[in-house]
Parts: sequence; structure tokens; C-alpha cells
Amino acid sequence: MKFTQILLVILLSAVVAFGTAIYFHPGSSSQTAKETTYARILRTGEIRCGYTSWNPLFYIDPKTNEKTGIFHDIMEEAGTRLGVKIIWQEEIGWGTITESVRNGRVDMACAGYWLNAARIQNVASSAPQVYSPLYIWVRQDDDRHFSSVDDFNSPQLVLVHIEGSDESKIEASRFQKAKEN
Repeated sequence: MKFTQILLVILLSAVVAFGTAIYFHPGSSSQTAKETTYARILRTGEIRCGYTSWNPLFYIDPKTNEKTGIFHDIMEEAGTRLGVKIIWQEEIGWGTITESVRNGRVDMACAGYWLNAARIQNVASSAPQVYSPLYIWVRQDDDRHFSSVDDFNSPQLVLVHIEGSDESKIEASRFQKAKEN
């Protein structure tokens, strides 16, 4: 997909997300009406982005604090075309993405994240800008030969993952016979 097409998808997704936020904003009386995120962005001309370092897709140089990568470039170009300033508000953790958006710490999570059930239930998302493959690694001294991914769904194998990660959820659903470590 060309950069322009990706940018158009992001811009349209942002408009839909902001429109959805306005439409589904909890009703309140005129005396207690709270400014929506969309209205604040229009008023201030700024989008406060949350980000997670994920080299090379979003990277912060430790010496210069310069932000680079495709997600940085996409958001900066979107800001230019929309006439708004992108504020790189704060680094957010993988586990706090939806909460950071929901509680107003940031307006958007701007560095590309995997969608899972918890995230989809709580935030609007754009179309994918990149695809990230998953790999299965085996010890160097393991001489077994695996001919397909299905070979890893075996009670003779012990699989390792970070608890609560997206990979652990995939492992639990795809490799139910394997042991966990």
C-alpha cells in the first residue's frame, strides 16, 4: 500500500473515531457538559499522542531524544495535512494503552498496537499500517525437526511466554496440548 493510501486510511479512521466519540459521549445536562476529545482537538489544534518504543517502527534516540520510525512519520504527516500539531505526550506501556486513552492522558495511541479483545472493546482503531509476523524459536541444541506450526501443539513440548502478552493468548488457544513454563 502506498504511503498516501495508508495516510488516507489513518485520517479517515481518526475522523470516524472522533465522530464515534462524539456520538457515544455519555449524555449530560448542559450545566455539566464535558468537552469531548474531538472538540478539544479542534479548539487547541493539538493531538496528544501516546507511544511505545518499538524499534524500528517507533524509536527514540537515547542521546538526542529524536523520535523516528514509520508510526512517527505517519502521525507527523497526518498532523501536517490536518493542520494540527502532534504532541508526543507520553510513553505508554503495552498493558496501559486503552486506559491511557480512556482516562484522557492521551488522545490517541499513535505507535501501532496489536488488537485484542480488551482493546477492541474500549477504543476505536484504524486499519493496519504494518503486519508483524510471529516466530517460534527453539533451543540451538534441540535436534527435533518440526515440519509445521501444528507440530508445536504437543504434550512433549514446554512453551515459554510472557504472562498476559498477546503471544501468551495465541499460545493458549493454538497450542493447548503443549505445557507452559
